[in-house]
Amino acid sequence: MEDRELTIKVKRFWEAHPVCADMIPHPAGSKTFFDEYEKLRLAVIPYDTKLEIYQFTAYAGKKVLDIGCGNGWVLSHYAKNGATCYGLDITEKAIALSKKRFELTQFNADFTVGDSQHLPFPDQTFDLATSMGVLHHVPDTAKAISEIRRVLKPNGRILLMMYHRNSLRYRVLFPWRKFKRGTSIDHLINEFDGIENPLGKVFSRKEIISIMPGFSNLSFIVDWIMPSQYPVGRYWPKSFIRYLSKRWGYFIYVWAEKV
Repeated sequence: MEDRELTIKVKRFWEAHPVCADMIPHPAGSKTFFDEYEKLRLAVIPYDTKLEIYQFTAYAGKKVLDIGCGNGWVLSHYAKNGATCYGLDITEKAIALSKKRFELTQFNADFTVGDSQHLPFPDQTFDLATSMGVLHHVPDTAKAISEIRRVLKPNGRILLMMYHRNSLRYRVLFPWRKFKRGTSIDHLINEFDGIENPLGKVFSRKEIISIMPGFSNLSFIVDWIMPSQYPVGRYWPKSFIRYLSKRWGYFIYVWAEKV
């Protein structure tokens, strides 16, 4: 399938299924919707880990771009801490939700519908670009990262989250489900975000490094395991869950600096 055709399929899926909207029993865009989403995010990522990953307070007065802004959760925390914020998403629905979140919280941001593979911004515009759980749904992930580098200022920084190849989910759970269900692992990666999701990918540290030329000082954080999906996982102590999450979690975060 050509990248253009696949990009259209990805756009259609996320237009119909905004992030986590199917899990939240409140009208999308309502205050109760955003409150519930906040609870879901904190259930996935503990508060202290969230602060370690995002470094919200470090970008007061700086220009921050969030690529694949979803419903504006990440960007709103940078705005709350004084950043000048810009959000981009491939879907009209996500941009509408992000605008509604910012309206409710009375923060300011500039939102644009666009494709991460062809960013509609001038060279050397931003101090920080984030993209959380997005670039593993992009046909040409390397192209998107190249575009991010283009729009970053010299020594600007990038923060990404992608799905982790060397995770317990990919190395253990997916092969077991493949055996039980007779489906492909590629299908299981896609299905993680919804039955009809057309594209999902996983990356190891080595693979991430290989698609980030022109960046230096790469650092990685691994997180997130769902114990209930593993045999006897509900009996795992919290300390063991955190140990596994930090080593074999399905989310791999990377900070890097533009050279």
